[in-house]
Amino acid sequence: MNNTLVLLSGGIDSYVLADLAKKNSDNVYGLTFNYAQVNEKEIECAREIAKYMQFEEHIVINIDFGIWKDRYMDNILVKGADSGSESAYVPARNMIFLSYAVGIAESLNINNIAIGTTIADFRVNKNSSGGFADCSPKFLKDIQVVARDILGNRIKIYAPLVNTTKAQIIKYGIDNGLQFEKTWSCYQNKQKPCGKCMACQIRIYGFYKCNKEDSLEYEEDFFQLAHKVEAEWEKRDN
Repeated sequence: MNNTLVLLSGGIDSYVLADLAKKNSDNVYGLTFNYAQVNEKEIECAREIAKYMQFEEHIVINIDFGIWKDRYMDNILVKGADSGSESAYVPARNMIFLSYAVGIAESLNINNIAIGTTIADFRVNKNSSGGFADCSPKFLKDIQVVARDILGNRIKIYAPLVNTTKAQIIKYGIDNGLQFEKTWSCYQNKQKPCGKCMACQIRIYGFYKCNKEDSLEYEEDFFQLAHKVEAEWEKRDN
């Protein structure tokens, strides 16, 4: 049996990842983490996606960092902010998530783990290799080596989107009839996405590059936001 455990955040990337897993696996399971992030709507979306995709099981794990929490969680994802300049980095988050995933996969006899990291996660712009190191192809290759050393070849870690842009991912979703209103990307937990945080900017620009308006309604006009993002990102690239 070809079974896959999908790390399901509730955002666009993990939604597309879930669709790919459904098309290439006998059974698909979802794994979502609640680590006190502000944008609880992502968790709600993850539950909806898992139900919509008819996963065999959807596991939601609550992570409590105890007395370490205030120092560990000193970032926009858990403190909340409108600025796109504040850090969204959660130290070694994917290492922690994949460690849980490997343990769960082994216990449930699941032979594949899928994670939805993309170019946008580890490369800020075309002139920079910034971003999050634990989303990079090198990190994913290294953690696969660790898993193989522990378990042999019983579990493989896949990142099929790691060399794709947000626009390419969105185009796949459009071509395959995915309903992106089921997803949430904003770092905030407001009624509408803020349109200002980095996650919103990347999402907006992805839809804009596809000549498509996002199905989510923002606090400002979508195309006005898209033009602002385009102008700001052109500055960064020059």
